[in-house]
Amino acid sequence: MLALDAGLSTHSCGLDGRGEVVCWGHTGDPAQIPAGPFVAISAGQSHSCALRADGQAVCWGDASDVTGTPPSVAFAQLDAGYKFTCGVGVDQRLRCWGYNDKGQRRAPKGPFTQVSTGTTHACALATDGAVTCWGQADDGRTGALDQGPPWPERPISRRGPYTAVSAGFKHSCALRPDGTLDCWGSDTAGRATSPGGTFLQVATGYQFNCGLRDDRSLTCWGGGSKGQLDAPPGAFSSVSAGDYHACALRLDGVPFCWGWDLAGQASPP
Repeated sequence: MLALDAGLSTHSCGLDGRGEVVCWGHTGDPAQIPAGPFVAISAGQSHSCALRADGQAVCWGDASDVTGTPPSVAFAQLDAGYKFTCGVGVDQRLRCWGYNDKGQRRAPKGPFTQVSTGTTHACALATDGAVTCWGQADDGRTGALDQGPPWPERPISRRGPYTAVSAGFKHSCALRPDGTLDCWGSDTAGRATSPGGTFLQVATGYQFNCGLRDDRSLTCWGGGSKGQLDAPPGAFSSVSAGDYHACALRLDGVPFCWGWDLAGQASPP
């Protein structure tokens, strides 16, 4: 596979060698899956989105999940969250669509290079390396401390510098230039406690995280009631964390998933 992403519920999706979408688990109506080729994919709660080479975003899935129609702009990157989606345009501006019950569509001004959507908050990486988060702010998930309803009018920024960010359930993590991690928010089961060592990537899930170390091995931490911390041995090129399962892509392009497999979301074809 060229890419894969563990969804936030009971499905996962990837791109095969031709850039066609392949999904497994509770995928809904297969007829909704669009024809490729695509260059990137993101699986959300009950919807998924993919990015064509020209930057066009295409989304599909459960209408109750407010799949929505993506803005007619060229995107450089996008991420599907829990009932909402955000993308970074080639103009480095953020656009978000879908649910807005906690202000998760109130995207701050850029310029940004990457965005990550969680359950009811999102975070984006600015061109200067700062991270800005917005949406539901309790538990410190956006970096704001002791701020419950009404949610802060202004997004919360952390200077960094950082090279990537990932928004989870009630926590977030960011990667520093030296490969170390900075996590914040609810620390239930230690999900906001950064492990030692250096990493190439971090992926936040529901109550856990997984990281790709600089030797290409995987490490997962936090809550592991469904086996989502049981990362496989070997060398990998990417990792993604979902609800109670995670997926990673081996260096040879073979996908591997682990954790909760109720609907087959951890059993790639």
